[in-house]
Amino acid sequence: MRQSTSGSMRRTLAQKQWVYMLVALGLLVSVSPPLLSASGLRINLSASMPRGLYKITPVDRPLKKGDLIAACAPYSAVLLGRERGYLGPGACPGSGEPVLKLIAAVEGDAVTIVRSQVFVNGSLLPKSQCLTEDRAGRRLDRWKVKHYTLQPNMLWLYAPSPRSWDSRYWGPVLVRSVIGLALPVWLFERSKPLQKNANRVYGPLLSVGLLLPCRSCNHRWTPAISRLMPPR
Repeated sequence: MRQSTSGSMRRTLAQKQWVYMLVALGLLVSVSPPLLSASGLRINLSASMPRGLYKITPVDRPLKKGDLIAACAPYSAVLLGRERGYLGPGACPGSGEPVLKLIAAVEGDAVTIVRSQVFVNGSLLPKSQCLTEDRAGRRLDRWKVKHYTLQPNMLWLYAPSPRSWDSRYWGPVLVRSVIGLALPVWLFERSKPLQKNANRVYGPLLSVGLLLPCRSCNHRWTPAISRLMPPR
């Protein structure tokens, strides 16, 4: 009985702590967006990547598959994203915010889109299906090229979600469009549900070299460095 009561009290305390942190973070976002930006912090509220607070750090080494980055989408994609509300305002060309995505392919990798799914060097990217419309019923066009070998200084961006708005719709991006590497500072998801979800959703990415084990994180798998806006 005592153990049950003690467990209940711990759960209640943990729930209160989450509420307090969310309220504090919400106030920070609403009152001081420039402060977040100036400090290199970014909040992800999209379900296509773990929700939480990320630190954007300068790129001080060659980029590789599995890196989680903040990058500017192509200009035409930014314009569409701003028009439809996929992207918030930001400093990217077209006045949109950067997207948080995994690097799924780099120079020399072969990207193929077959039956509206994306393959890299013959391996299927999980949850990479291309949708024909967003949640508002607006038309979505996938990238028109079905077979493509990435050229020097090009990257294919991706998130393991059918709702991720990424290179499957607007193609590869230039390396110079990368703002920085993204490191998780604090994730909203509680550890057990997140680990269960990570094992199911992110685990298959190990087979295509996009994830590495993370012993210091509160979830089991993480992009090679650690871990935007899905169509609405």
